[in-house]
Amino acid sequence: MTPVVPAAIGATAFAALVWGSLALVALVFGYVAVAYAREAL
Repeated sequence: MTPVVPAAIGATAFAALVWGSLALVALVFGYVAVAYAREAL
């Protein structure tokens, strides 16, 4: 197995982790924003 394959897998996993974290943060932020908006109305 060439070193390129594990590197590509690692990069893909890292990218998925980063985007997953960003999505989770966005989800939490959206939930808080909606809850805050409901309290404000």
